[in-house]
Amino acid sequence: MNKEEYIQDYFAGRLNEKERQKFQAALESDHDLKESYEEYLMLREASKLQEQQALKKELVDLEAAHDKPIKKHSYKILLATAAAAIIIMVFFSLNGSDQDLIFEQYYKEYPNTYKPVVRDNTLNDPAFIAYENKDYEKSERLLQELLVDDTSPDFVFYL
Repeated sequence: MNKEEYIQDYFAGRLNEKERQKFQAALESDHDLKESYEEYLMLREASKLQEQQALKKELVDLEAAHDKPIKKHSYKILLATAAAAIIIMVFFSLNGSDQDLIFEQYYKEYPNTYKPVVRDNTLNDPAFIAYENKDYEKSERLLQELLVDDTSPDFVFYL
């Protein structure tokens, strides 16, 4: 193992206790190893310093980009967008469309796919039988009773 690998293994913690003690003893006696070790320390410190400076520059650049004033014409665009949104909302609210009529035209009840009612099945749930028979008030009451014991999201879905 060459000196550079030995030093890197020491800093990376890949040496066991005996090898680490041997390395520390070698630092005291081997002038070349100690010189390489000190060079590695300086390079490591320089690398950290360079990373810190790069990060600081990036943060300063981000802050400078963030602190740029908003241009005046962007306020005009924002104001025009807000005015258009208000005009559209007023138009639709004053349009006089009959919401109940729209609901009746497009509403379809969701089919019972959770517990379908089939012939010869004694386990049919009365809540879902009422749902399939379009007796929604009774189905709602029975589903509410089921929710007391079981908070299944499937029951809530059919409410």
